[in-house]
Amino acid sequence: MAQRYKNQLVQLDDVILPYCDSACSHVYHLYVIQVPDPDKLLLHMDRHGITTARYYPCPLHLQQAFSSLGYKVGDFPVSEKAAGHALALPVNPFLTDDQQQYIIDTLVAFSHVK
Repeated sequence: MAQRYKNQLVQLDDVILPYCDSACSHVYHLYVIQVPDPDKLLLHMDRHGITTARYYPCPLHLQQAFSSLGYKVGDFPVSEKAAGHALALPVNPFLTDDQQQYIIDTLVAFSHVK
């Protein structure tokens, strides 16, 4: 499924796909993309019957549980940017090829093709 997402979504100029070094492997229990406005895309997908998720919209250093460490916005800009743009697409062993193609087609219709 991850390879199908990669092959068909690489054409989108406003979607950053997950990176996996060729010397490694990944189980893709989540397939998290980076998009400019994940909340807007989440609503679009939901309107089309597709459940997506923003699992960690707040980076760890800004969560209440870690407030005693004294970190503030701007201390870890890369993690803040990643958290602000991340959206997980459906990926599970019960997803059919047709269902995944519908997800891809719906995302492509929303995004900008290169």
